[in-house]
Amino acid sequence: AYNEEVNVSEFAAIFRTECKEPDLVSLYPLNPNPPTGTYWLRVALPGHKVWRTIALSATHTLDHLHLQIQRAFRFDNDHLYGFYLNPRNPYNGPQYYDPRTAEGWADGYPAHKTTLGSLNLYEGQPFLYIFDFGDNWQFQITVEKHLPDEITKTPNVVAQAGDAPAQYGDEGDEDDDEDW
Repeated sequence: AYNEEVNVSEFAAIFRTECKEPDLVSLYPLNPNPPTGTYWLRVALPGHKVWRTIALSATHTLDHLHLQIQRAFRFDNDHLYGFYLNPRNPYNGPQYYDPRTAEGWADGYPAHKTTLGSLNLYEGQPFLYIFDFGDNWQFQITVEKHLPDEITKTPNVVAQAGDAPAQYGDEGDEDDDEDW
């Protein structure tokens, strides 16, 4: 019998790389003790060539992340949102919803009760944030860094590129109804 102890985290890192399927392993909790420290999350709108890297502590919730994304992109926070850990097939995997959602209208877990540390995030992990299900703003999020010994008390933008798009299209344009 082979009795050598296996380091599950090392095995998982190799498995993710070799199989090119990070989503498979992220569905299973690898660490029974939630991580501490700070996460750097790259939040991008690829079609608009704009991104922000946001630093949040492992104790911040997905609702905190949502609010920081709203500030970073100068959106109005006037619509519902969801986070999806399976970016290739968002509705087939863990889902975290806006706490303002009416009961029975969302599958998954409440974002305001879900800390980043409880998600077992790993560097390079992608996930999806959808804001305003009518306009369908799809933000791609990638875990850039996990700094286990750093403490971030207040979420903040640590890097950015590009100008944030207007939430409602060309907000500076005159009323288009004049052409009717």
